[in-house]
Amino acid sequence: GSAYFALGLGHTLKGEVDAADDAYRKAVSVLRDRSEWREAVQACRAWADALRAAGRSAEAFEVLEAAAELAERASTSPRVAR
Repeated sequence: GSAYFALGLGHTLKGEVDAADDAYRKAVSVLRDRSEWREAVQACRAWADALRAAGRSAEAFEVLEAAAELAERASTSPRVAR
């Protein structure tokens, strides 16, 4: 998940919005499946920023809604020591 997140950031910096969109989508999916809520929320925020900067506001709003749901899960999930 973290690797896809980093890849999304890299694509964003290069202006490759479609590639970034794909990488962020994969990142959030993997992070969510692993219950890594905090990083999933961070990935969503970066993803939404990239979409908003590209003029894709409706998509950015959907991603921010997903971030809110993930943040809610993070606040109700017990913390597990690793």
